Amino acid sequence: RDLRPGGSAGSGRVTVIDRRGVHDRAAAVKQILNSAGGVPTVIFAATKRRQVALEGQLPPAPPLAFLSSGRDNYERGLAVSPEGWRQLILYDLPLSGKMLEPFFKGCPGGGAVKIHLLYSEADGKRNDLLLGAALPSPGALEALYRAWSEAAAAGESEFPGKLRETLGFPAGEKFWERSLKIFDEAGLARSGAPLPPEALAALEQLFDSSPLFQAAQKRRESCLRYQEQLLESSPEELAAFWDKQLKG
Repeated sequence: RDLRPGGSAGSGRVTVIDRRGVHDRAAAVKQILNSAGGVPTVIFAATKRRQVALEGQLPPAPPLAFLSSGRDNYERGLAVSPEGWRQLILYDLPLSGKMLEPFFKGCPGGGAVKIHLLYSEADGKRNDLLLGAALPSPGALEALYRAWSEAAAAGESEFPGKLRETLGFPAGEKFWERSLKIFDEAGLARSGAPLPPEALAALEQLFDSSPLFQAAQKRRESCLRYQEQLLESSPEELAAFWDKQLKG
């Protein structure tokens, strides 16, 4: 049942093969590669860890490349394929369209492009965690500031210090840098320490005064809209959307 063909649709150069929600994604990838006949293929996996796990299950199948959500993995682009990349397997749901830009930039000429959809609704929850680990949400910022204020009152104002243990998820260094800068822009920090507790009453309004906070929320909303589009649009709509990217 997992290996049965799903729906497909084409627009311009792009054909989308829809198998969203397939149970055994690794088996589906093997089937696609076995039937591709050496077509230059890119696979998107959400994290480097998931990429490595998938690579361990696949036989050598050059030319093959991977993209993932890490900044280094998409900003450095893809190795150049003499024929151009002609097939994309979305093993996971991308956080944003930026993740896939190296693939579309590597599809020169007028050749046909196939895009296979293997991700599922559950990927959205994992992406929420990835976004939360990079872009501070209003709820996380409020919880952090309250904990920081309480720690400072007890004589421990170091940031992030022990606050790393309060989130419930592993946050990257960018998260902590953004959080501290948001507190600073919102007028909630002075000389690396939080303001007195009376400032806690108007946190939400104060966050809104931070340009970095506003930019982070816009970025988060943009990512969520893109993921919603990939989860809910029909194969026809997605084929037309990606064909425009190739033309652009």
